[in-house]
Formats: sequence, structure tokens, C-alpha cells
Amino acid sequence: MNRSFFFILIFLFIAIIASAQPDAIDEIDTDRPDQTESPVTILRKWMQVEHGFALEKDNQLSVYGSSTLLRYGLVKNVELRLEADFIYTPSNKFFPGHTELLPIILGTKISLWEERKWIPKTSLLVHAGLPFLAAKSFKNFDVQPGVRFTFQNNLSQVVSWGYNAGIEWDGENSNPYYLYTFSNGINLSKSLYGFLELFGSLNKDELPRHNFDAGLSLSVSDDCKVDISSAIGLTKTAPDWSIAIGMSVRFKTYSTGKVKKSSNLNNSANKLYGNMTAGN
Repeated sequence: MNRSFFFILIFLFIAIIASAQPDAIDEIDTDRPDQTESPVTILRKWMQVEHGFALEKDNQLSVYGSSTLLRYGLVKNVELRLEADFIYTPSNKFFPGHTELLPIILGTKISLWEERKWIPKTSLLVHAGLPFLAAKSFKNFDVQPGVRFTFQNNLSQVVSWGYNAGIEWDGENSNPYYLYTFSNGINLSKSLYGFLELFGSLNKDELPRHNFDAGLSLSVSDDCKVDISSAIGLTKTAPDWSIAIGMSVRFKTYSTGKVKKSSNLNNSANKLYGNMTAGN
């Protein structure tokens, strides 16, 4: 309870400051298919839907996943987020196949400041997984809070770096997971771009999890994007490999006037990929 109250105070304080900053956006910028969350927030009164499917293999276990992220621009530089993830585990000689809803994640992303020379564009992402909005197997879990800072440096019109640092709790272990991501994005053409990424987590009760992934995103229009990506585990505790495809669209909830252009690079040159449930 004290931890949740602390996060709420942080959100209220930073949201008041961030809402006074100017808001700008170009073509659709997404938080998939990589693990590195983009610092770009949704334009006020716009809705964005990011959906994907993934297959993950770890030893002899295969898991299929479906992830949907809803993002809504609340005020300038502040968005609300809701993520719902399903996983399907095929039957084996010990258990029948089953589908489960993971804890629904509610959160917000707040743009803090724009890029200035070597200072990266920076945003704060605060979220919490709610086990009472999940399958029965998660009902005894605690709330799963998390905080992440997202950064972006545009090195040129073609190349950019995206990187995150954060902390999360899984609802079972009282010791947190310390998260990191680093991605190198490249604009391959006006509508096609790719990325290479390292990401992972550290917990004092477990061996480190380190992963590598790569992917491509194609802008179908200013408001629609499709993607494909794949990841491999670099340590024994990480999944062996995964592959994912997805689509993202955005739309106005009602007329908000003319969209203001920004100098941000395409998302994959901005940020980078994630594992099966990230976003996801």
C-alpha cells in the first residue's frame, strides 16, 4: 500500500509539470515490437491500439502469446495505458492445453523533456499489473508495480539510440527486477526501419537474464504500422528464442485540429523490441 501511494504521488507531481510542455507528433510511433519503450507520448485525444502475436520456446516448452496495448492521450505529454496479454500453453504428457489471462496492466507515460544536444529525450513510465484482473492462477499474487525511464538520442537522420532503465516487481518475489534495454535503430527507407537490441533483467535471487533481438517495422500510412521481430536468449535463464508479428493503428477520438509535425525519427529508429508479453 505504501509503495502504491508513493507511485501515485510521483505521477501527480510529474503530470502537472509535463502537461505544460508543447505537444508534437509525426507519423505513428509505437512501443512494439521491441522491449525498449519509446519516450514519445500519444497526442492529446488520440487513441492508439498495438496488437501482436508471439511464439516463445524455452527448452521443451512452447508458449503462444497475444498482446494488446491501448494508449490514450489524456493531456499534453501524458498518456494513459492499458495492456492485456493472453498466453496459450499446448498440452503435454503432464498437463492439458490451457489459455490464461495475465494480470491486466494499467499505467501512464509522461514526457519529461525533449532532446537537447547530448541530453536524450526522456519520459517516465509508471504501471501496475493487477492480479485480481487475471486468470485464477494469479489471484494470490500481489500487485505488480513498475517504474521505467525511457531515453532517446538521434545521432543522425538515419541512426538513433533508444535505451531504458527501470525496476519492477512480479507479485511473488519481494526482491525487485532491475531492467535494462539498449537498441540501435536504423531508417532503411522512408517507411521501413529496423533495429538491433540487447535487453534483460537482474534479480538478486536469480541468475541474470540477457537477450538479443532484431526486427523490422513498415509504416503502411501515417496512422498504421506492421512489424516482425525475433529474439534469442543469451543466458540459461532466458527463453531460447521467440518470434512475433504485430500491427498498430491510431485514430482521433474526435476532432483535435491539425497534427503538429515533430523531428522524431521513425519508431524503430527511436526504440526497440520486447519479449512476448511486453510490450510489451
